[in-house]
Amino acid sequence: MIDLDEEQSAAVLERGWVAHLGCISNGEVYVTPLSYVVLDGVVYSRTMPGRRTRALQENPDVCLEVSIVLDPGWESVVLWGRTEFVDDLGIRERVVEALLAKYHSNESLTAPPRARGPISPVVLAIHPERMEGRAAGGGLTPTTRPGRL
Repeated sequence: MIDLDEEQSAAVLERGWVAHLGCISNGEVYVTPLSYVVLDGVVYSRTMPGRRTRALQENPDVCLEVSIVLDPGWESVVLWGRTEFVDDLGIRERVVEALLAKYHSNESLTAPPRARGPISPVVLAIHPERMEGRAAGGGLTPTTRPGRL
């Protein structure tokens, strides 16, 4: 396993497709997948109100993990930061445009639209405070025996 520097870690975060957001909800760790974009060094997401948003209102501290599977191996970044609920209409529109560009550029991954209700979506900004990245590349092979682990 190798440590990634700040620039390499930021590149993994930019290239990643799904993040896993860890927060505290009702006194326990709660982890959920998250679609996201990185704009000007800030991680943004759009979500609907629910357990995740209630937890973030109570405690904005989060841990975010993004992994990219390679052949062989993987790259991963973990960042710790604080969440902010975005009210600025200009930023909200920019985030939605960036999310559409990222996730709808590959039509095979486009999900059918869901019914819209009276509840408004929430835009989250995660401001990174610390980030660590690592990579590994196939250290186990078919000839690896338990005594050599």
